[in-house]
Amino acid sequence: MKLHIRQRHINTALLCSAFFLSCLTACVNSIDSEPVVEEGDIPIHFSVKIEKTTTTKVTNNFFDKGDQLGLYAVLSGKSMEEERYIDNLLLKSDGNETLQPEKDVFYPEGEDAALDFVGYYPYQEKGITAKTAKLPIVIQADQSLKDNYSKSDFLIAKAKGITSDEDCVELKFKHKLANIKLTLTPGEGENIDDMLAANPRIVATGFYTQAEYDFQTDKVTPVGEPGDIIAYGKWEKEEGKQKLTGKELIIIPQAIGKDQTLQMEWNGKIYTCAMPPADDTQENTQYEINIDATQNTNNQLSGIMVSIDDWDFPAIQKGTDNSSQYASIHLSTLSFDPSNVYRVYSTRGEVLAEICKEYLLSKNLASQAIVSYPIKGGKADLSQGTILQLLDINDNINGGTIRWNTRDNTFNYEAGYSPRIREIYYDERGNVLTEKPGTPLHINVAAYTLRDDRDRGNTQEYPVVKIGTQYWMRSNLQATMYRDGTPIPRQETQGKATGYFTEDEEEYFYNGYVLEENELAPYGWRIPSEEDWQTLCEYVGDDASRLKTGVWDDVYYTKDGEKIIEEALPNNNLSMLGIQPLGIWIGKKVASIGTACGFWTWNDTGIPEETVFFQSQNHEIHWMSVNSSAGDYYKALSVRCIQEE
Repeated sequence: MKLHIRQRHINTALLCSAFFLSCLTACVNSIDSEPVVEEGDIPIHFSVKIEKTTTTKVTNNFFDKGDQLGLYAVLSGKSMEEERYIDNLLLKSDGNETLQPEKDVFYPEGEDAALDFVGYYPYQEKGITAKTAKLPIVIQADQSLKDNYSKSDFLIAKAKGITSDEDCVELKFKHKLANIKLTLTPGEGENIDDMLAANPRIVATGFYTQAEYDFQTDKVTPVGEPGDIIAYGKWEKEEGKQKLTGKELIIIPQAIGKDQTLQMEWNGKIYTCAMPPADDTQENTQYEINIDATQNTNNQLSGIMVSIDDWDFPAIQKGTDNSSQYASIHLSTLSFDPSNVYRVYSTRGEVLAEICKEYLLSKNLASQAIVSYPIKGGKADLSQGTILQLLDINDNINGGTIRWNTRDNTFNYEAGYSPRIREIYYDERGNVLTEKPGTPLHINVAAYTLRDDRDRGNTQEYPVVKIGTQYWMRSNLQATMYRDGTPIPRQETQGKATGYFTEDEEEYFYNGYVLEENELAPYGWRIPSEEDWQTLCEYVGDDASRLKTGVWDDVYYTKDGEKIIEEALPNNNLSMLGIQPLGIWIGKKVASIGTACGFWTWNDTGIPEETVFFQSQNHEIHWMSVNSSAGDYYKALSVRCIQEE
């Protein structure tokens, strides 16, 4: 992977304060809450304008309605540590050019009384503590969310020696952080449309996400431990160029060395490249990084990264090559979109471990979690799991052990003492390590999916989800051939003929004759039995809301025959199985879309009399007849497969 950096200076913003006459009076703000100087009768009103500029703020050129800013003012010659005339005044933007203060404030009495103003964004309720001049800054780790990205920005504006005689206070906002814009250029043999469809996920690892801003020195200093930052934005093709643009992130200015990397999840595999070393990244600066990306067999992106001196600041003028292997996994890089299960491999290709995003449910624990299991004999050892992150619990109890009982599908959990674990390593036995060992094992990571290549020209790839001790397909089967490659006839009308049914080539329905005639499930997988379904239902507490996703409609009729459609009870899909109301095939078309779906069951003796159905009216799991309403031929239903033990 080759990366090229361009950087440019970010312009500043303008805050204008106009003053209007009033007969009101008020008390003075000070650190010790004692009047130091009396307020006069000239109130301070605020308006804001932001000059057109490329900024780190998500909206770029203006404050959004509801954006909150903070304002301090001290008497000229005083410092923040001494006394504050205005102490963390909240200002709210109306979306135009006006800032509304939470309370009226006034200039001090006396013709010679002057104020030094300091404005900042975004507002913090606690602000600066007494007798200090430092404000904490926190960069959001997940900047993929627009609100988080905007809140990661930090701007400062200052104006000194302002008296009530002046018409306008100009506060020029300056960005104290840096912005990185990312672009992807397909390497040799790569197709830009395929790359766009794959939607690569970018995570910057090893960057400080906390800092302190000192109002006295005007410096931002990183503090705390480094973390990971998920990039904001959406990939788009740049017009006239073979390049994807649209991803960016905000970082605290800091030195960059061997510990910082860019990690990219692309088609379920993790690729890593080092950032270029730099003594420091500059505040108020935008860096443009272009990644020449090529998929290769060792799951690494090779090449160099350089910067170009294109604006005011000196270029980094250094490159790095990342042909060496990387040993750590930053969990924020794993999107779990291609699958809920990833596998960890040694550089020799041996599978070492499995990382699952799963739902843990017992009398003492209920949370989605990220768990690591060592692989033994080609399968996950569910008796030796390590909980890396409990996603619904904020307590520092991560790092504990989970041991599954495969006989009754339950687990024992021993709580740990750690906050959510962000970075992990592995040893040669597949044991997860939360501290970097002296000689870390080099590894590769790839999403674990079910690849069904029975149709050589149309390989299907299904995501996998672990629920309890079971592994399920996370989407419905879309096979047009039996396991041995024999074609399955496509039918248009439901009846006694063997066949599958589809309207849009995306959702497939099979009648029971297909199951009876030949092997339908992919190799290593099977059509679930009644016991399989019962095990799943019992694990989620017989609550179908934990299995369902999407919008389910509740349909009913009035006494006059009027059809009423309302949104049904909400579903949380905590198990991440993702069952949707795709309907069933009746006659010549799909029926009950948005309200129901059904799945086939297969026992040792064949198809049982009833199978599993899900409906919108409630969160029950129904067992209903496999035969059509006429009773003399099979229904046409969806298929989900379960992994063989």
